[in-house]
Amino acid sequence: MLMNAIPILNEIAQAIEDFIKTGQNHIIYTNKIPLSEGDKALILDILGEGSIKIEYKTKREYITFKETSLIGVWLGVVHDVERKPILEILEINDFPSILKAPKEDMEESLKRLKSTIEDVNQEKFFI
Repeated sequence: MLMNAIPILNEIAQAIEDFIKTGQNHIIYTNKIPLSEGDKALILDILGEGSIKIEYKTKREYITFKETSLIGVWLGVVHDVERKPILEILEINDFPSILKAPKEDMEESLKRLKSTIEDVNQEKFFI
């Protein structure tokens, strides 16, 4: 029995249309919506599978994202420390926003790179 598959598919269609027009991403937290097994199966069947799979691992979290056959529609799962799913996401975006590099982390990486280049220039670094 279907409960919410059709409304979710319509929301995805509208979100794709909005993204094309405005560039605004859209996130649907699917584990917060009542879905029957039929809903889940229909949604996954219609979305299909794309060619990109991404894993993000830290000591505190494990995140996976898969592109669907609909370009710009991503399926994501955020896991806790024990790798239990805590959040299931459908995101309409050119790239999953939760995986974008924070500016502060990029600034730290730039400092490390410049320091390493300086060490190489001063022959402090040997390969």
